[in-house]
Amino acid sequence: MKRLGFLLCTALGISLFVLKRPVGVTVLGFCVLCFLLSACENMLSRKKLFALVSCEKSGLKNVDIPLKLTLTGSTGDYSGRLRLKNMLTGQTITKKLSFTISGGKPAVVDITLNSETCGKISADIMSLKAFDLTGLVWKRVKCEVKGSVNIMPDAAEIDESEEAMLKEALESDIYSEENEGTDHSEPIGIREYRQGDSYKSVHWKLSFRLGDIYVREYGEPVTDSLCIYIETGGSTPPEDYDRLAAKALSLSMALSEDGTGHYMAFYSFSQQRKIFEHIDSSDSFAVALDSLLSSQPEQGKEHKAEFSELFEKSGISRVIEIK
Repeated sequence: MKRLGFLLCTALGISLFVLKRPVGVTVLGFCVLCFLLSACENMLSRKKLFALVSCEKSGLKNVDIPLKLTLTGSTGDYSGRLRLKNMLTGQTITKKLSFTISGGKPAVVDITLNSETCGKISADIMSLKAFDLTGLVWKRVKCEVKGSVNIMPDAAEIDESEEAMLKEALESDIYSEENEGTDHSEPIGIREYRQGDSYKSVHWKLSFRLGDIYVREYGEPVTDSLCIYIETGGSTPPEDYDRLAAKALSLSMALSEDGTGHYMAFYSFSQQRKIFEHIDSSDSFAVALDSLLSSQPEQGKEHKAEFSELFEKSGISRVIEIK
């Protein structure tokens, strides 16, 4: 609109000048002065912009997800392209972007995202142009973008071999001889009853024989000896990364629902380091999930051998490999 208004005003000034109307020189001179001042101000100013991508909650595959892009910074009219990148599969979506920041108020742009695969969606703004007041002169500016959204994987089926390893992990035979636990299959001692003890742990035969109430003490696992390893290198094609993430997270959730701590390991190309997360709570699961969905796998050599020392130090005796 600003560009159209300025052009119409300039056209009017030219028309009046051609018709030799005195006011034509004034109008035309005013337009030229505005153009020069506006262009100089735009070219010399240091425009700073910041953007935040936000979403009320994690998204689901093949479902429209409403995102908000909040932009703050220097006053002006801007246009460019917003690129949304899936950090797990490498897929990108580009959307046109046009917004105005005025009066110190941020510009808010609503965006709809629909992804066929899971992954962490990051954003950056490309080819961003800042226009002067006439809308005719522009210069390129940079905008720092923060924020992301996770697209959750679907639940994956667990095959027989993986189910057998899960069962073995749930029946771990490594127990503490000092710390009390709740596994009734692993008694480590007998003591007198204390208020709050469960009646399920009472040793009735011994209690009747000794004339007082005695209870069994039970052990708890010393270490979580199972690790879910996801191969993010090797020859796995990008379209399979969605399947890998779904299988790994489904296995982890199956263990977590039974209260079994475990590890998740993979190489993150986005962070250029080995990820080795101990999962024993919803918080640690969320950390592992976020790291996996943004791991940015690459085809190349496999990385499992690099984890052997970590597995040994952490007492890992069983590894379920997802590849």
